[in-house]
Amino acid sequence: MDLVFDRLQYIPTPPKQGGLSLDYQFVAHTNPEQYVTDELTQEHLQKQADFSETINSPNIFGKFNDEQHYLNTLSLVLSSTHETRNRILFCLNEVLPLISANGSLLDIGPGDGSLTKIIAPHFEHITMVDINHQGLNQVKEMLPSSINTSQITGSILNIDLKSNHYNLAVLSHMLYYIDPQLWIGIIKSVYKGLKENGILVIILGGDELGKAELIQDFGGETLEIDQLSLQCLNTFGDSNVTLYASDESFVTCTQDSMLHILGFMLADANITASKDDLNCYITQKLQNSPNHFELTTRQKYIIIKKNSLLMDELHDAETLFSRTQ
Repeated sequence: MDLVFDRLQYIPTPPKQGGLSLDYQFVAHTNPEQYVTDELTQEHLQKQADFSETINSPNIFGKFNDEQHYLNTLSLVLSSTHETRNRILFCLNEVLPLISANGSLLDIGPGDGSLTKIIAPHFEHITMVDINHQGLNQVKEMLPSSINTSQITGSILNIDLKSNHYNLAVLSHMLYYIDPQLWIGIIKSVYKGLKENGILVIILGGDELGKAELIQDFGGETLEIDQLSLQCLNTFGDSNVTLYASDESFVTCTQDSMLHILGFMLADANITASKDDLNCYITQKLQNSPNHFELTTRQKYIIIKKNSLLMDELHDAETLFSRTQ
């Protein structure tokens, strides 16, 4: 991936937040139309369409046949958007400069490893956590052999993390699969695993724009990402939490490619739909021309910096709470 570092700018004007007053810094491009066409060329989109034809359609969309079906669909999704590129650029430009080199990374839900392999050279040790063992193996093969790598196959809900150990922890697009009522507890647990001045990066999307409309249209509930942002600000303090957001698109040149992508989005929201219903939705809502289909979403970043004094206060408050139960 050929990364260009000067294409993202940060605008201190927050996107519309539906009544919540949250100071997101909006990540934008100096020339968004050119930025999209630079990489999502017709040739690229045709290769994407050819690859989509190799993916078996499930009996119902929003479910995966097996781990390989999930990984193939994920690859298709990532090939249709700049969302991953922007996530990588954000981490390179905004996060890594805040972290000492040669430290330790905790990557929870590394997906296809696109982010992990780019930031890996900054660290001596990487711990990856995921329920998909095959996916973990594939990501490990991408990483330099010089980096000490540990794999934990399982849910973040069921593992014990080392305390005061990691310089950076990443929760990128993985909280979809966990009950939102458990989010803040997971975040506190990961936060405890950070070293002093370590950084926790939480990335989520789908609560606004086209993806939110898709989820709502098929009877699902969009995630309360803004509520989580507010909860993090209240828990960890305004001075330790920074919020960012960027608008993203998923683009294909065939309806079949978009069909698989929508199935992936429905799985994020734990809802399902038939092939016929999804095809109808695509033609009505997402088809801009015979060879252009587009779904929009908003990607949000919650950045939390470790503060040991705050950690002591959190521990004291939790101890007091447990004693009163």
